Amino acid sequence: MTPMKSYLMLCILVFSSLAQASDEKEQYKRTVFEELLKNPENYHDNSISIRGVYLFGLDFSTLFPDYEKYEKDDFENSISLVLPDDSNLETAYQLSELHGKCVEVTGVFDAAFRGYGGFNKGTLMKVFSIEPCTKQN
Repeated sequence: MTPMKSYLMLCILVFSSLAQASDEKEQYKRTVFEELLKNPENYHDNSISIRGVYLFGLDFSTLFPDYEKYEKDDFENSISLVLPDDSNLETAYQLSELHGKCVEVTGVFDAAFRGYGGFNKGTLMKVFSIEPCTKQN
Protein backbone atom coordinates (compact mmCIF):
# COMPACT_ATOMS: atom_id res chain seq x y z
CA MET A 1 0.00 0.00 0.00
CA THR A 2 1.38 3.40 -0.94
CA PRO A 3 1.94 6.05 1.72
CA MET A 4 -0.89 8.15 0.26
CA LYS A 5 -3.35 5.24 0.43
CA SER A 6 -2.26 4.53 4.01
CA TYR A 7 -2.80 8.17 4.92
CA LEU A 8 -6.26 8.20 3.34
CA MET A 9 -7.24 5.00 5.17
CA LEU A 10 -6.06 6.51 8.46
CA CYS A 11 -8.11 9.67 7.83
CA ILE A 12 -11.21 7.62 7.03
CA LEU A 13 -10.80 5.55 10.21
CA VAL A 14 -10.33 8.65 12.38
CA PHE A 15 -13.37 10.44 10.96
CA SER A 16 -15.59 7.37 11.17
CA SER A 17 -14.63 6.76 14.81
CA LEU A 18 -15.36 10.40 15.68
CA ALA A 19 -18.75 10.17 14.02
CA GLN A 20 -19.52 6.97 15.93
CA ALA A 21 -18.57 8.55 19.28
CA SER A 22 -20.86 11.54 18.77
CA ASP A 23 -23.71 9.31 17.57
CA GLU A 24 -23.20 6.95 20.53
CA LYS A 25 -24.30 9.52 23.11
CA GLU A 26 -27.37 10.43 21.08
CA GLN A 27 -28.59 6.80 21.31
CA TYR A 28 -29.11 7.06 25.07
CA LYS A 29 -32.67 7.67 26.29
CA ARG A 30 -33.04 10.24 29.06
CA THR A 31 -34.57 8.41 32.03
CA VAL A 32 -36.40 9.71 35.11
CA PHE A 33 -34.73 8.23 38.21
CA GLU A 34 -37.99 7.66 40.11
CA GLU A 35 -39.44 5.68 37.19
CA LEU A 36 -36.32 3.51 37.05
CA LEU A 37 -36.56 2.82 40.79
CA LYS A 38 -40.23 1.77 40.49
CA ASN A 39 -39.71 -0.58 37.53
CA PRO A 40 -36.03 -1.34 36.99
CA GLU A 41 -36.86 -4.37 34.83
CA ASN A 42 -38.45 -2.04 32.24
CA TYR A 43 -35.04 -0.47 31.64
CA HIS A 44 -32.99 -3.69 31.57
CA ASP A 45 -30.47 -3.72 28.72
CA ASN A 46 -31.49 -0.21 27.63
CA SER A 47 -29.04 2.57 26.85
CA ILE A 48 -30.00 5.37 29.23
CA SER A 49 -28.93 8.79 30.46
CA ILE A 50 -29.87 9.56 34.06
CA ARG A 51 -29.29 12.38 36.56
CA GLY A 52 -28.52 11.92 40.23
CA VAL A 53 -26.15 12.58 43.11
CA TYR A 54 -22.81 10.84 42.62
CA LEU A 55 -21.01 8.84 45.31
CA PHE A 56 -17.44 8.25 44.12
CA GLY A 57 -15.61 5.05 44.98
CA LEU A 58 -12.54 3.39 43.47
CA ASP A 59 -14.04 -0.09 43.77
CA PHE A 60 -17.67 0.97 43.30
CA SER A 61 -19.59 4.14 42.58
CA THR A 62 -23.25 4.85 43.24
CA LEU A 63 -25.89 7.22 41.91
CA PHE A 64 -28.73 8.42 44.16
CA PRO A 65 -31.89 10.16 42.92
CA ASP A 66 -31.55 13.11 45.33
CA TYR A 67 -29.46 14.58 48.15
CA GLU A 68 -31.73 13.17 50.88
CA LYS A 69 -31.11 9.57 49.81
CA TYR A 70 -27.41 10.33 49.28
CA GLU A 71 -27.09 11.74 52.83
CA LYS A 72 -28.86 8.68 54.29
CA ASP A 73 -26.78 6.19 52.25
CA ASP A 74 -30.10 4.79 51.00
CA PHE A 75 -28.57 2.16 48.71
CA GLU A 76 -31.91 0.42 48.18
CA ASN A 77 -32.99 3.52 46.23
CA SER A 78 -29.85 3.89 44.14
CA ILE A 79 -28.02 2.34 41.23
CA SER A 80 -24.46 1.15 41.05
CA LEU A 81 -22.05 2.32 38.33
CA VAL A 82 -19.36 0.27 36.61
CA LEU A 83 -16.65 2.59 35.36
CA PRO A 84 -14.85 1.86 32.09
CA ASP A 85 -11.91 -0.55 32.21
CA ASP A 86 -9.62 2.10 30.75
CA SER A 87 -10.12 4.43 33.74
CA ASN A 88 -6.82 5.66 35.11
CA LEU A 89 -5.53 7.76 38.00
CA GLU A 90 -6.32 11.02 36.20
CA THR A 91 -9.86 9.84 35.46
CA ALA A 92 -10.30 8.76 39.09
CA TYR A 93 -9.16 12.18 40.31
CA GLN A 94 -11.60 13.94 37.96
CA LEU A 95 -14.45 11.70 39.11
CA SER A 96 -13.58 12.25 42.78
CA GLU A 97 -14.15 15.98 42.16
CA LEU A 98 -17.79 15.13 41.33
CA HIS A 99 -18.37 13.28 44.64
CA GLY A 100 -21.58 14.53 46.27
CA LYS A 101 -22.62 16.55 43.24
CA CYS A 102 -25.39 16.25 40.67
CA VAL A 103 -24.18 14.42 37.56
CA GLU A 104 -25.65 13.00 34.39
CA VAL A 105 -24.45 9.49 33.61
CA THR A 106 -24.91 7.58 30.36
CA GLY A 107 -24.56 3.83 30.00
CA VAL A 108 -26.40 0.52 29.62
CA PHE A 109 -28.67 -0.45 32.53
CA ASP A 110 -28.59 -3.98 33.98
CA ALA A 111 -31.52 -4.64 36.34
CA ALA A 112 -30.22 -8.12 37.24
CA PHE A 113 -26.83 -6.98 38.59
CA ARG A 114 -27.77 -5.28 41.85
CA GLY A 115 -24.35 -3.79 42.64
CA TYR A 116 -21.98 -4.36 45.52
CA GLY A 117 -23.81 -6.31 48.22
CA GLY A 118 -26.96 -6.63 46.09
CA PHE A 119 -28.65 -3.56 47.60
CA ASN A 120 -29.00 -1.34 44.53
CA LYS A 121 -31.91 -1.39 42.06
CA GLY A 122 -29.47 -2.28 39.31
CA THR A 123 -26.20 -1.25 37.71
CA LEU A 124 -25.29 1.13 34.95
CA MET A 125 -22.75 -0.79 32.87
CA LYS A 126 -20.64 0.39 29.92
CA VAL A 127 -20.62 3.93 31.29
CA PHE A 128 -20.06 6.29 28.38
CA SER A 129 -19.83 9.54 30.33
CA ILE A 130 -20.25 11.17 33.73
CA GLU A 131 -20.77 14.92 33.48
CA PRO A 132 -21.75 17.61 35.99
CA CYS A 133 -25.39 18.66 35.75
CA THR A 134 -26.02 21.86 33.86
CA LYS A 135 -29.18 23.57 32.70
CA GLN A 136 -28.41 22.27 29.19
CA ASN A 137 -28.22 18.61 30.18
